[in-house]
Amino acid sequence: MARPIRRPVDVQLKHWWEGDLDILTVSPSPVAEHDEHGASSTIGNRRSQGLLYHLRKFRYRMGYACACQWHLLKRRGLRSWLRANLG
Repeated sequence: MARPIRRPVDVQLKHWWEGDLDILTVSPSPVAEHDEHGASSTIGNRRSQGLLYHLRKFRYRMGYACACQWHLLKRRGLRSWLRANLG
């Protein structure tokens, strides 16, 4: 009984704690993106939006990083969190 997805799937997966998901990853990635024709993205570049835009983006990234670490700590416990973050 999942809630409807309102974000792009890759962004939704970043917020795994909202759907109570367990997502496994491999680092470094065993697959690399390579385009022999030189087109690296179909999204396109955005123009810089100024200082306020960058501050909002920074605030989102910091909030996301803190939320992700907090939920990892809650789900896995202190010992596992320390092992993952300290090596």
